Amino acid sequence: DKKRLPIANVDTNSMSSATGFYSTTEDVCKYFNAQIIGSNQLLKDSSKKEMQTEVWRVKNTEDKRKYGLGFILTTIGKRTVFGHSGGFPGQITNSMCDPKNNLVVVVLINCIDGPARDMAKGIISVIDYFDNNYSLETQDTFGKFEGRLMNLWAINDVISMGNKIVSVSPETWTPFKNPEVLAYVNDTTLKVVKTESFYSEGELVHYNFDEKNHIKSVI
Repeated sequence: DKKRLPIANVDTNSMSSATGFYSTTEDVCKYFNAQIIGSNQLLKDSSKKEMQTEVWRVKNTEDKRKYGLGFILTTIGKRTVFGHSGGFPGQITNSMCDPKNNLVVVVLINCIDGPARDMAKGIISVIDYFDNNYSLETQDTFGKFEGRLMNLWAINDVISMGNKIVSVSPETWTPFKNPEVLAYVNDTTLKVVKTESFYSEGELVHYNFDEKNHIKSVI
């Protein structure tokens, strides 16, 4: 009936070492930053190296997850990350740390069926896309094309990448997996230069702006 069901207090009992505390994403990020070798926090670097070294592999998983001593080890794109997931009645979490690039992603969700791992991987994929594609050679005219566009078929976010524009779907956790690439034609027109075969490669995209240069419609 579209009403949230409250969960009564759940005693963690013997699981208290894993679930008997609460925190924030900021504090969990601080914890994983402290686990990076060379941070001089919490543990000796020799202990951290052992925790982050493969001990055994998880069979029959797509992402070839492995375990160190207390950490899950996996590969996200070209990144090697360590971290852990967790779940208990009313919550689920996933944390990933890329020590080489000093990147930590933490997802905390207040419902046990939330896609915490997909969200964490998705955040990293967005960061990776910008790292690999964003250019500082910006065109001031590109910003006017940015926005969330909606029709009966789909929702699309149009985003400036500095020297090009992309259109992505916000309805997936990996929106930049296969973006549509648009090229600047003039102050009111873009051109689809790369997209899936089902869509409109080569076609022009015409913008209509109001007197304040806000988007009125796109054809």
